[in-house]
Amino acid sequence: MDAYATVAPVTLTSRGPLIYCFLGLIYGAWGRYRTSLMVKQSLLEGPKSVYDLWKDILKKLEGTPYAKPSYGSLRIMVYCLKRLGLVKVVGTQPSSRRGYYPRHLYAIVKARAESEAWLSPYEAYYRPREFKARVHLKNL
Repeated sequence: MDAYATVAPVTLTSRGPLIYCFLGLIYGAWGRYRTSLMVKQSLLEGPKSVYDLWKDILKKLEGTPYAKPSYGSLRIMVYCLKRLGLVKVVGTQPSSRRGYYPRHLYAIVKARAESEAWLSPYEAYYRPREFKARVHLKNL
């Protein structure tokens, strides 16, 4: 049996799930890699569209046991990053197919390159109070 497919039985009275939920809130993600940091690393090379970012991430995760993000989930992440002011649209690129919208090219906002929001953009966007409290506790 595959090591990644085995799951330990958990009862409702055990505190294991609560600890994992708490750790998920502290660290902001369940996996070992963070898609947002891979987006940041890819954007440091230059402006890219969401499709190019997605292809770069799929290439980096090839051969690893981690789940690959879907194109739709990456679009939502880039939207959150844009609303947080971490990335900005710097241009457009014509679509490779006739009749489709042009692709937006995104780049990192230099002033926000070292922001804590890169570690958990979903939490920073959807739950800003909890995110600020977690960052404050981390810096004590």
